[in-house]
Amino acid sequence: MRLCAGCSLAGGCWRRWARLIWFEWSMKAVDRIGSAFLRRILRRMKELGMSQTDLARRMKVSRPYITKVLRQDVNFSFRTAAKLANALKMDFMPELRPREDAEVECSPLTTSH
Repeated sequence: MRLCAGCSLAGGCWRRWARLIWFEWSMKAVDRIGSAFLRRILRRMKELGMSQTDLARRMKVSRPYITKVLRQDVNFSFRTAAKLANALKMDFMPELRPREDAEVECSPLTTSH
């Protein structure tokens, strides 16, 4: 097993392990945000009586693409999110704010040892 010059852990660097844990946590956060966003879209479609085909027409994209978006099978940009909002007569305003459960100030992990 290889030891990192700055670590005492066998089997790899603790920093690499920490980055992996941080990445997994970040992806879970992204999934939660994406799910909440899509729930709002689906709720609004229901309120308006709008089908996926109707939404696709308003956005000028294909219905299969809308299906992929709603199933979270595709990553989409802020531009696409804004087009979704516009087609659903909604405002799209991305917001960053501290979480209520945030206790520790974190610094970004570095890739150097």
